[in-house]
Amino acid sequence: MQWRSNVGQPLIGGVGSDGETTVVAGQDGSLIALDRDGAPKWSVPSGAEVVTVPSVALGLVLVRTSDNRVAAFDVDTGKRRWTFQRQGPPLVLRQTSLIAMDATAAYVGLPGGRLVSLSLETGALRWEAAVALPRGSNEIERIADVVGSPLLSGREVCAVAFQGRVGCFETSSGRARWARDLSSSSGLDLDASLLVVPDERGEVQAFSRSGASVWRQDKLRQRGLSAPLLMPRFVLVGDSTGLVHALARDDGAIAARLGTDGSAIVAAPVAAGGLAIVQTRAGALFALGVE
Repeated sequence: MQWRSNVGQPLIGGVGSDGETTVVAGQDGSLIALDRDGAPKWSVPSGAEVVTVPSVALGLVLVRTSDNRVAAFDVDTGKRRWTFQRQGPPLVLRQTSLIAMDATAAYVGLPGGRLVSLSLETGALRWEAAVALPRGSNEIERIADVVGSPLLSGREVCAVAFQGRVGCFETSSGRARWARDLSSSSGLDLDASLLVVPDERGEVQAFSRSGASVWRQDKLRQRGLSAPLLMPRFVLVGDSTGLVHALARDDGAIAARLGTDGSAIVAAPVAAGGLAIVQTRAGALFALGVE
């Protein structure tokens, strides 16, 4: 263990870090930054409950709050740099995710199925695209939130929505490269050749980077799947019973199942040093070796 810090209040969501500054969100709506040794660096009010994991990079801390504001703070001082706000729908999914960033823009998935690109310098809207179009006769049927984190690869940003679609968009213009009807409640992962996403039924689907279907694994239905992790030989996905399923990335066949503590896997597995790190609802971290 490198350090441990008590920030004096319950925390919401996950932890964001650029390796030098670590940022967490407090239950009272504050953002709390710690330095590389875990010592307090700054604390500022965000103005509402933070609903995303803080994204920390390029001198900024980005979060989205429960009133559908995206806010940027200076990583060294905590000073608010800019705010972008959109009116949100009456009902939204409860989830946490990251805001994606490249050298010039932030890519934010919003309730209502919208994906927006914002200038990192000013917060101005660069473009807006529809990942899903809300439809239905009541507010529950019309929930169409972008879920998980938008992910960048080359000149594309890809996202998936609940009761909507999965697709990839040009980072420069927001023009859709491809989209497929698919509803997910967890999120996706991708690399240079493959995009993988569990749908709301628990079927794991893989697409080529041009949008062609590669395979579908239907033996994990109704297991409450997490977002996936793409590794060189396998796709890892956790479930509500604490199992981590390893699927062969070439055809989706189930290659192995790894147990944890019996409580749900609450976030996508993360690759680190050749291992897959998973977190359970009971608060445990497991490092799994997947060759």
